[in-house]
Amino acid sequence: MGFTVNVSTESVEYADKVMTEYKLPAVAVVNSDKTDRFYKTESGRKVITCPATIHKSVNCSTCGLCQLADRQFIIAFPAHGVAKKTVNQIVG
Repeated sequence: MGFTVNVSTESVEYADKVMTEYKLPAVAVVNSDKTDRFYKTESGRKVITCPATIHKSVNCSTCGLCQLADRQFIIAFPAHGVAKKTVNQIVG
């Protein structure tokens, strides 16, 4: 496994645009209420919610999805923590 830099975005739509136009791996922060494990952007690109945020038995070292530089899907990270309400307002 190598070193991957992801473009961090505030919507899955913008992450989709980055991946399409610039061919870069992208992740998106999404509203904390977004609980779907899998869904698609308006253009049809697959979005996977970070497994470590929804499964207690998964962590970054056991998953590694966001480290795949040539992936064709977006990783979504639901807002969390003490600033969750503020982040929800920003991301919609």
